[in-house]
Amino acid sequence: MTLCILANSVKNQQSCVAGIEVSRIGEDRWQHTQRWIRPISHRANGAISYQESYLHSKGRGPDLFDIIEIPLQRPAVVEGQPEDWLIEPSSPWKHHGQLNPTDSVGALLEEPQDLWMQQTERNDRVTPEWIAEHDLPSLYLVRPDQIRIYIQERDFGDGLKRSRRASFSYRGKQYDFGMTDPAASSKHFPDYQTRQAGLSAGIDLNCMAICVSLAPKWKGTHTQQEYHFKLVASIVEIA
Repeated sequence: MTLCILANSVKNQQSCVAGIEVSRIGEDRWQHTQRWIRPISHRANGAISYQESYLHSKGRGPDLFDIIEIPLQRPAVVEGQPEDWLIEPSSPWKHHGQLNPTDSVGALLEEPQDLWMQQTERNDRVTPEWIAEHDLPSLYLVRPDQIRIYIQERDFGDGLKRSRRASFSYRGKQYDFGMTDPAASSKHFPDYQTRQAGLSAGIDLNCMAICVSLAPKWKGTHTQQEYHFKLVASIVEIA
């Protein structure tokens, strides 16, 4: 399938790639199908390695808004992630160009009523049972009203841990998700290990869109059950 890449985020020190399927309608023109695809590997965690996604013609991995042809084998059966497809690991990915975000993002934006709001849970997670009951996609590209990224420090009983977070509003609701966009992190948090933690020390961004995603179900040591945690997988900033 040929995808417009809208997320290439960090997953287990490798990558989680996702995009919307597109078809060519001219020499350098593409039409999107509104169909999300998340290529995953055959390994247990599904993460994509740098070697698997390497674009030989460009000498790099995928960037946002790249048009990439990805050899896929079949749909994967991953609970809570209906967009997942298994890659053909022995075939290279092919680069076919890149869309201009300013010109193209408007046609790709979606407007769900909310972002997987399960009233009985914190707004950064949902239970597998709730997702199964509501039959929702696990990826959206939305335009937030405002967004601030920051460093969070928490101790779950095994020492102080740092993580990247994104606090934003969308359609009148406030959200706070983990952030896994490596480009935004590299750009804004080069001092990640020493930067002051806390929402008040965060950075306000001016952006056109964010890709939000549900992670595979997971049970942390500090939770009593499995959850699909919500992530900001990519941030499309205004240049």
